Amino acid sequence: MYRWLVEERLSSYAITQRLQAQHLPTRKGRGWRQSTVIEVLRDPLYKGEGYFNRTGPTDAHQP
Repeated sequence: MYRWLVEERLSSYAITQRLQAQHLPTRKGRGWRQSTVIEVLRDPLYKGEGYFNRTGPTDAHQP
């Protein structure tokens, strides 16, 4: 999805249409909706920004 968004400059609607055309189910086995695509694209976990226990890194301090 991110490659389609960035490299092909597809809209969330176009990404949804492409996923539906390929008959790719969601994680829950359902069809794709535009709102689901938007949620995935905005989710920090899918962008590689996930943190254990939903907390971010702490600031480093000089000793």
